[in-house]
Amino acid sequence: MRPIKSKSSIVAVIIVCLLLFSQYTFAQDTSETTPHVGTVQKIGDVVLIALPAVTLGTSFIIGDNEGAWEFTKGLVLTEAV
Repeated sequence: MRPIKSKSSIVAVIIVCLLLFSQYTFAQDTSETTPHVGTVQKIGDVVLIALPAVTLGTSFIIGDNEGAWEFTKGLVLTEAV
C-alpha cells in the first residue's frame, strides 16, 4: 500500500473523520428515556462509520485522490443540509 502523500488527501481524511464522529453527538437524546439497543441499531451504527471510511480508504488505495476529495465535498454538503 502506498502512503498518503498529498496534503489535500490528509485534509480530506480529517474532514471525513470529524463529520463521522459528529453524527453521534446529534444521534439520540437519552436524557428522559433510555434507548433500547438491538441488533439492527448496532449494525446501523457500524455501517454509519464503516461505509464512508471504506469508500474514502478505497479511493486512496487505488490512487484516486481527486475522487476522494469529491467524496469529502459531497459528504460535507450532505451533512450541512
